[in-house]
Amino acid sequence: MDDADSAKAGDCVKKSSSALDDGLAVVDCGTAEAQYKVAGVHNGSSDPSVCAAGQDAYVKTVHRRRRADTAMVLCLTPTK
Repeated sequence: MDDADSAKAGDCVKKSSSALDDGLAVVDCGTAEAQYKVAGVHNGSSDPSVCAAGQDAYVKTVHRRRRADTAMVLCLTPTK
């Protein structure tokens, strides 16, 4: 499960607890599941330095066989 593609600034997310899936899931900000709040979304970049100090960077690159690869960085602020 990886909701990173649909996450927007202001959404809350949790990291997957599965060793087979390192994705993110969008969750309700009012629940205990919320680990991070999305501070920014940077499409077309795989450079984690686009995030400000104190933010965690979640980098996702999708390799496509017949089209160009796509990349994005989510800047995450811990909720706790």
